[in-house]
Amino acid sequence: MAKFNELKYELLKHPAYSPDLAPSDYYLFSNLNKFLAGKRFTSNDETVATVDRYFADLPESHFNNGIELLGKRWKKFIEVSGNYIEK
Repeated sequence: MAKFNELKYELLKHPAYSPDLAPSDYYLFSNLNKFLAGKRFTSNDETVATVDRYFADLPESHFNNGIELLGKRWKKFIEVSGNYIEK
C-alpha cells in the first residue's frame, strides 16, 4: 500500500474474475467465435492456421478498441455492483 500511495495510484474496485471485464471474453474471443461459426476443419493444423491468420489480419485498432471498451464496462460493472452480464 505504501508504494501505491507513493506513486499516487488509485485502487479501483475489481472482482476477482468477471467475464464482463476480461477483454478476451467479451471482445476478442466472441469475435473469433463469430468468424469461425459454420466453418469445418479437416485437421488441427488447419484450425490453428486459420485462427493464426484471423488474428494476424486484424488491424491494431481492433485490439485498441477492445481495451478502450474496458473502461466503460468497468464503470458500468461497478455502478451496478457486478449484478449484470452483458450479452
